[in-house]
Amino acid sequence: VAAPSLDGTGRRQCVLLGTMSEGDAATAISKVAKGRKARQISNGKQQFMAWSRMDALVENRAVVSLNRFKSLFGGDKIKSAPVYDTKSLVVESEYAGAHLTWPLTAGGVVDLLESFKDGHLLHPKYVLELCENANEIFDAEETVRDIPLAETDTITIVGDLHGQLSDLLSIFKLNAIPGPGNFYLFNGDFVDRGPDSVGVLCSLLALKCYLPDCVFLNRGNHESSKQNKVFGFEEEVLSKYRGTMGRSILKQMHLVFNVLPLCSVIQSKVLVIHGGLADGSPATLDQYRGIDRRREPPVHEKDVEARLMECALWSDPTNRNDCAASQRGAGVEFGKDCTHAFLRKNHLALIIRSHECVPEGFEVTHDERVITLFSASRYCGKCTNKGAYLKMTSDMGVELQQYYAHSMDDIRIQRPVDTAEMEEEMKQKMKADMLELIVERIVDLRPQLYEAFCSLDPQNAGLVTRMEWAKVMQNTTDPGLPFLALQPDLCDVDADGNVDYSAFLERYVVTFTSMNGAEVENWADGVIDEICRKLYTAMGTQSVKEAFAVVDADSSGAIDQAEFAAIIQQLDIGLSDVQVGELMRGLDQNKDQKVDLGEFADRFEVVFDALTLESDSSHFAQLKELGTRLWKMKGGIDAAFQKLSEPGEEGIPYNMFGKLLTMAGIEVDEEMALALAETCDLSKSGRVRSDDLKQNIKIIDRSGSSKRNLDTQIGKGASIGRRASAIIGISLSAAAGAATAAAKLKGVAAEKRAKVGWQDGIIHQIKNVIFQHRTELGAIFRDFDNDNSGSIDADEFLEGFRSINRVLEQALTDEQIISIMNVLDRDGDGNVSYEEFLGGLKAVDQGSA
Repeated sequence: VAAPSLDGTGRRQCVLLGTMSEGDAATAISKVAKGRKARQISNGKQQFMAWSRMDALVENRAVVSLNRFKSLFGGDKIKSAPVYDTKSLVVESEYAGAHLTWPLTAGGVVDLLESFKDGHLLHPKYVLELCENANEIFDAEETVRDIPLAETDTITIVGDLHGQLSDLLSIFKLNAIPGPGNFYLFNGDFVDRGPDSVGVLCSLLALKCYLPDCVFLNRGNHESSKQNKVFGFEEEVLSKYRGTMGRSILKQMHLVFNVLPLCSVIQSKVLVIHGGLADGSPATLDQYRGIDRRREPPVHEKDVEARLMECALWSDPTNRNDCAASQRGAGVEFGKDCTHAFLRKNHLALIIRSHECVPEGFEVTHDERVITLFSASRYCGKCTNKGAYLKMTSDMGVELQQYYAHSMDDIRIQRPVDTAEMEEEMKQKMKADMLELIVERIVDLRPQLYEAFCSLDPQNAGLVTRMEWAKVMQNTTDPGLPFLALQPDLCDVDADGNVDYSAFLERYVVTFTSMNGAEVENWADGVIDEICRKLYTAMGTQSVKEAFAVVDADSSGAIDQAEFAAIIQQLDIGLSDVQVGELMRGLDQNKDQKVDLGEFADRFEVVFDALTLESDSSHFAQLKELGTRLWKMKGGIDAAFQKLSEPGEEGIPYNMFGKLLTMAGIEVDEEMALALAETCDLSKSGRVRSDDLKQNIKIIDRSGSSKRNLDTQIGKGASIGRRASAIIGISLSAAAGAATAAAKLKGVAAEKRAKVGWQDGIIHQIKNVIFQHRTELGAIFRDFDNDNSGSIDADEFLEGFRSINRVLEQALTDEQIISIMNVLDRDGDGNVSYEEFLGGLKAVDQGSA
């Protein structure tokens, strides 16, 4: 008989029971079971800590991003939103939500909560009325609010809710709604991240307006217009309330945020503050009282008042004694010495704060002088944490209540039992979310990871050990993440314990899907075509060769990557620094960190793409020769056409096409010249445009990854032979070419799948820039979207990207942006649905190699 279990390495252990007594066998089985349970608990804690680190990194990046893009996030469209006269707003007869009458009543507030529970949206008239009345109440309160309790009073302190309405309603079910003697203090972060921030905020504002002396709200770091741009509240409001009304509602909500008190003091002994303390000499409560809170929360400002406000909203306690920089990128991590000094100076006994997701919903630290409360259970639907609230009596008695939010259907019935299956499901969701965040980092840091792996691979074998892989991942992404434990979920290891790092990096990509789920990749062809054309043209005019000669001192025909990068940048190929790096990574197939001019120059070839033409294939060879010569001329095809076209005329007539051929050094008779002109006139207008010629005479890298061009352009049916021959650049008759071309294509595609070229690297980089800054782009596009329709015109789309480019080091070119825009504008009306575009971007795991 055997009792299988798992040890820490994932290997199975067996306890042999056949020779044991019944008592010893039972003890052995119990020991194995306890060990397994302990490992499960340990693994669960490790997962939670890893998830928390990634979540802190997300906030850190958001802080950095908001600081970098602060010049773009002026919010002028929100600030200038129209102000509606609520008395003139009409509630439509078909409206099914709650109705508010002033002054509010207990029945009206309960109806409002029930309406939100049932999924109804509050009418804009009532939302604006709530904001106006709440703003007046909060504005009259002090920055530090004193809350005395009578002998029979209790106060319930609620931590972060983050738009999770089910948690708020569950608290009311367990603890009753606010009322005389049953006070509530909500300690910030009511909005962002969760699915129903509007419902949570409106519920709290209604309670405040109904019972202003029983309900209190402190400001959190997410009660901020800038945070709302990044973490979802702005997007939620504008999507639920379309048109200019949405902007007006968001503006009024931000005005409420700016008058919320910063902190509260209960019974003159307990400070309730969202974040925590500042570093340096302990501040006094009077200093907090003197803060001008009616503003957007400051971050990284130097004056003392701004620093106190920043830390009040952002700081976290730490196990160390002193203070340290925060992983979040704002506030500090304050130690217990800082806590004790502050409490002594202000004659306080306890600090209650929120701001931090903790596994049990609460955490007691700093010698029981700091309590952290977090009330959003199963945070974001991906974490395993409990929620908690704290109930305090007038004599400072404290009761902590943990819970998991009830389902909306069960709010009125009984508390559901948390099953082991549900707990395991939440653990898997938390792990999946953590891995998703790690994948985003892998995608973003691919060049740095590749360089780090190469430095450990002097033999260019393409392999690193499992330990080396984990060390690189920690050093490059986050030193606190357990990558050895995460390795089976992130990469494959061969029988010798090695990781193929190229396969690992290529496993994770950014995809862009449309609303119907299909991947949108056509724009990539245009981007690669343009890069190939510029490289080929530069080589044809000797620019590359001359530059090589200057740098290649020993005339070896090879230069190092840094020198090559400098040359490419000088030639204005239209690539960012990172894109040049991807180009070189693809060119350096032997991993010797050098680029060979001959190999580089010979790999580009002119081909004639006749997919849209129904011409005799005998013309293809001459047109390919024409393209080859025109691309090598100074200025390329455009310059040649400019010399022959009349001012104000688009393109050249058929009878001038012969001169274009002669200019390129190609002699044909007049009849052939006219036939070639007709072949190139895609619009059949009697004139040949340079764009027609450029659309069909393309340049490919025959040594690189051209699979994208081949796969996306080949048609179906009997014409495959002619289409394939046109793309590959060979002359085959339509009748005899099908089998040969198909065989060639099969071989080429198979070869390219085995080797990812520079094209894929550059397309990855472009998609990654957009993906990593999708939140910032969304905020900018929403500013352009005057009518809040979810769409903007082409000029606004281009300007949005240009705004990002002015800040980013990894800028995209106008040509690259226009290629994307043209694909998104499917109906050609000049408008782009930015919500669909940004919503379709995802970092995905393509699976094991």
